[in-house]
Amino acid sequence: QWTKPCRSACSATVLSMSMLLCLRLATLCCFCASCAAAGRQCNSTDLIKHTYWFSQSEWIIPPACTSLRDVLLLEMDEAIAFAGALKQHTALTTLSVGWEKRRPWEQGAQAFAEALANHTGLTTLHVYRGLGDQGAEALAEGLRANTKLTSLDVSGNAIAAKGAVALAAALKDNKVLTTFALGGNAIGDEGAAAFAEALKGNTVLTTFNAYRNEIGPKGAAAFAEALKSNQVLAHLDLGWNNLRAEGATILADALEKDVKLTTLDVGGNEIGDEGATSIAEALKRNTVLVELGLDWNKIGPEGASALGEALMTNEDLATLYVGGNEIGARGAGALAGALKSNKALKTLDVGNCRIQLEGAVAFAEALESNDALSALDVGGNELGVQGAVVLAEALKSNRALATLNVYRNDIGTQGAVAFASALTVNKALTSLNVYQNDIGSQGAAALADALRSNKALTTLDVGENDIGNVGAAAFAEALKSNKKLTHLILESHTIGDHHFQHLSLSLDKNKNLALASNKHKTGRYEPTSQVEGALSKCGLTEHEVHFEELGAESLGDLSLLHFADIEALSLKVVVRRRLIQCICKAFSKSDREEATRKGRICEHYAQEDKVDL
Repeated sequence: QWTKPCRSACSATVLSMSMLLCLRLATLCCFCASCAAAGRQCNSTDLIKHTYWFSQSEWIIPPACTSLRDVLLLEMDEAIAFAGALKQHTALTTLSVGWEKRRPWEQGAQAFAEALANHTGLTTLHVYRGLGDQGAEALAEGLRANTKLTSLDVSGNAIAAKGAVALAAALKDNKVLTTFALGGNAIGDEGAAAFAEALKGNTVLTTFNAYRNEIGPKGAAAFAEALKSNQVLAHLDLGWNNLRAEGATILADALEKDVKLTTLDVGGNEIGDEGATSIAEALKRNTVLVELGLDWNKIGPEGASALGEALMTNEDLATLYVGGNEIGARGAGALAGALKSNKALKTLDVGNCRIQLEGAVAFAEALESNDALSALDVGGNELGVQGAVVLAEALKSNRALATLNVYRNDIGTQGAVAFASALTVNKALTSLNVYQNDIGSQGAAALADALRSNKALTTLDVGENDIGNVGAAAFAEALKSNKKLTHLILESHTIGDHHFQHLSLSLDKNKNLALASNKHKTGRYEPTSQVEGALSKCGLTEHEVHFEELGAESLGDLSLLHFADIEALSLKVVVRRRLIQCICKAFSKSDREEATRKGRICEHYAQEDKVDL
């Protein structure tokens, strides 16, 4: 049943690699997930992921294909063959490709670069691993000649200064690239200087991302100098480097000049109060910057106070991230005080800043008069029950805030009840996150009851709150009448089969709702030695199948997942099928039939016994 690939019949516009070993043909074939599961030929009506295949050193890409995602090249001859196919397939506009073995591409990269040089269709390219300096140099040659590519991402490719210099030189000649990302490499100050030099004369690049690249103050100085002459770069990401206060001060000086930069991210650079104060001073005069990332920078109350003072006069900054800094209640008070007069800021992140109850009170007071802020993150701040109560009270009069995150704040049942009360009158809030707050079943029931009358909330996260069967039943009942909520997150809850089925029935009645509950457990399907044994026999381990992507706490959790959840794992189709087959076979026939009726993963593999992989 796997011997008839759809080839020319394929009319997909988006392809994604889903590999299946066709034993009869000894051919590596890739089918769309839905057709592979049903063992049938693909057609244009049921394409999600579609088909391309590698056979006898030749890649065949269907003519209608415009986008290929997550192509993983296993060997050198595959890379060369794929490059050959790429030359012929000019309809392709988007490509994401990586190299299985973390070593330079060598001849493969050279062949790929040659294909890129003259490709007339490709506009977006993501090479997600395996380049190294040698591969980067080859890619740079292709980039020089290419006249179509507008977006290039080579993040996480072990590119050092040598490869960076080659890519920067190509950037000088390239006249079409508008977005360039090379985060997670090691270009250092030397590579940063090369790119900065290229930016001075570049008139088309608008976005440059160089996070996690071991760039220090010297690299920051090079970029600052480039910004003074570059008139098109709008987004610069230098997060998680080694800029420190010196580098931040240098960049701040550039911000005071006539630069066009609208987004700057220098988070994770340990700039401290000194660096934050320098940037705050620049904000008083800068009228262009609209988004600023300063999170996880060891900024204290002094730096936060300087930022608060700048916000009182700045009328342009719309988004500010200062999460992960120990600004405390004093720093929170300064920022909250600025909100009383600032009418420009729309998004403020002060999560994990130890602002505690006093900080919550300050923001609550600001929310009562501020009519501009639309998103506030105060998660992980030790707010407690009283902090939740004062914020909830402010929501009753606030008409602007649309998103509120109060995760990990120990608000308890009382805090949840307070927010539930606010939801009955608030008509602006569309997203509320109370993840991991020990709200319990009573708090969940209160929030669920509020959903009966609330017509604004679209997203509610009550994950890891031990809501139990009572809380699940309350949500199931509320969702029968609430048609506005589109996302309900119930991660990590002990919910019985009966109550989970009750929730599932709510999904049937409410077609707008997406239910996320990837750690639900029941007494019936606890982790068993049969499950572990079956997976072990298949050679599958938790590390190999990346259970953490689903949040599964145990092997047994997987038995309750839906087919789509398993499909989301980063696995080759042949491994994914083995995983599902093993889980299904680990249970008795009656258990398997019950799981099938409930729409679990076995539904798609009820006939697995007939398939020998």
